[in-house]
Amino acid sequence: MLRGHAPIKEMGQWTAATLKIWKKIQSGFGLPKKCSPLTNIGYMRTFMPSNLDAGFKWSEHGLTSLYQILDKDNLRTFEQLKNDFHIPKTDFFRYLQLRPFLTTQKEWEKFRKPTPIENYLIKLKLGNKGPKIVGK
Repeated sequence: MLRGHAPIKEMGQWTAATLKIWKKIQSGFGLPKKCSPLTNIGYMRTFMPSNLDAGFKWSEHGLTSLYQILDKDNLRTFEQLKNDFHIPKTDFFRYLQLRPFLTTQKEWEKFRKPTPIENYLIKLKLGNKGPKIVGK
């Protein structure tokens, strides 16, 4: 088991229930099951280089989620990421590992075009709160 991801049977009751609900949401909204634009770059369990290489923690440069490496519905170039997030040139090899991993995913088309709920969650992450769901 990598990075402390416990199977559902070993998790607390609330965590297990939350994950079951999330799987139903994924299915109901047609969200990608393995990777989504909201996936954290440094914690993709199916992408072995990020599990073995601590350098994939681009969060210290402000690059945390996969939606940030998309430009419309295409991957941004390494040069764009380097300029926008000040990623060191030495991370070019990491980018070359990540790019084919994403583009060869079975759900690549879904990943490139975020669903309405993914777009809403991205806006929340960006600080555009929109209408409140739960009042104060």
